[in-house]
Amino acid sequence: MKLVKKGTKGDKTWKARCSGCGARFEAKERELNVEHDRDGSLARKKCTECGAQMFFYAADGSSSRNAGTGAH
Repeated sequence: MKLVKKGTKGDKTWKARCSGCGARFEAKERELNVEHDRDGSLARKKCTECGAQMFFYAADGSSSRNAGTGAH
């Protein structure tokens, strides 16, 4: 296989709110390990304030997981 043009991950913004302490976060897609499945896309990270696991969702609403949940 030959690399013709090097690509980059998107610069999409993702948002999360910690259910443990209420802190809000934003991250660029390149900072996250995004998981994709038939229900959409999400990323998980630990809250830097309290250590709880948070779920990041695409800020533009492109993930079907957060449709109608207000998860931003």
